[in-house]
Amino acid sequence: MGTASPPVAAPLYDAATALPALTAAWDELLADDRQDGVLGEATRRFEANAGDRLAELADQLRSESYRPAALTEVVLVADGGRRTLQVPAVRDRVLEKALAAVIAPFIDPVLGPSSFAYRPGLGVADAVQAVARLRDEGLGWVARTDVDDCFPSMQVGRIRRILGALLDDDAILDLIDALLARNVTRPGGWRRLAGLAQGSPLSPMLANLALAHLDDRVRQEGFPIVRYSDDLVICTASKPEAWEALRSVAAAWEEIGMSSGADKTEVMSFDDGLAFSRCGLRAEVSGGAGRAPGG
Repeated sequence: MGTASPPVAAPLYDAATALPALTAAWDELLADDRQDGVLGEATRRFEANAGDRLAELADQLRSESYRPAALTEVVLVADGGRRTLQVPAVRDRVLEKALAAVIAPFIDPVLGPSSFAYRPGLGVADAVQAVARLRDEGLGWVARTDVDDCFPSMQVGRIRRILGALLDDDAILDLIDALLARNVTRPGGWRRLAGLAQGSPLSPMLANLALAHLDDRVRQEGFPIVRYSDDLVICTASKPEAWEALRSVAAAWEEIGMSSGADKTEVMSFDDGLAFSRCGLRAEVSGGAGRAPGG
């Protein structure tokens, strides 16, 4: 990971769990849900007396009586594929957003220049531009891959150890531990959560932290990597170098107990075209200029 120093430690727990922080997180959550479409029933119920619910949550956190609810398994079917989410209760989503806002300044500096997803001021367009710059520098070949079963295969213990080194606040670490240890309810019973919950506001940030090892390892091998979430490309000067870059990626995955997604692993030239596709966004880089949605 990078060498930038995090901010001086502050009472993070108090900052994340105070009523103003929870209210700001609720406002953001509500705006996000409205932008996505029709509000869910649970969100509408919470909205009906949000002030009281937020005050109750703040009181529970202040008295250390708060306990997160189990995650709810939701299966989405679209475009012939299935995606399984583990969705927190609304009040837990509010808390996770408040936590994410407070710990982001400690995590972001260690992510490095290769990571473009779930970071302030960065997005798909920035990743596309980074790839286009590498192409313009004469790196005409691309190795592309992603992580096989990314969130479920995350090693939570390793993530927690990294957090412990970054956050000098036992109370906030205990709170994160409780959120990471939730069970998942589903039809017919419950199961233990494997890895990180897909649907949790904290998970993308924690996944970025876990994948920083990959970025650092591949860059140390001399390959420029551009990663958007778990979708990554490495630009090289030749086809053999691109395959060598994929071997470096495989070694990095093995070191953190993960593996590449075989169905998305390939080597191509820019003349073949290259597409990032994540979170409903699509952008392409080819032998000409890179372009992003609306570009």
